[in-house]
Amino acid sequence: MALQELAGVSQLEEARVRAAGVLQKFEEAIVQQVGKKEASALERENNELKTHVQALVRDNTILKRAVAIQSQRQQEYVNKDQEVAQLQQTVVQYQEQLKNAELYNYALSMHLRQATSSDGSGHFRNPDVC
Repeated sequence: MALQELAGVSQLEEARVRAAGVLQKFEEAIVQQVGKKEASALERENNELKTHVQALVRDNTILKRAVAIQSQRQQEYVNKDQEVAQLQQTVVQYQEQLKNAELYNYALSMHLRQATSSDGSGHFRNPDVC
């Protein structure tokens, strides 16, 4: 192609102009070819990045679910811990009530024993008799 352009030239200046034109067309063709390759490479890279982003979105969704489950379990643990604390407090209260009831029972048994025992003279007195 370059030889055909230059073959019919009779003057040096005209040859230079035609050669510059041929070189310009050659440069444009090379730039266009490189541009297509770069566009293809960019498109491939873009597709790879899209795939990677989709994988990250899936992973993010899974992690969000896991965090929600852990949060729910933590809340259940806190609720159960509060319930255990309340039950422990209730046990302490019942133990105190039992201790008081035992003391009261002991005092009543002492009063009953004293009331049914002798009056000091050796006679047993009937509690129904005044």
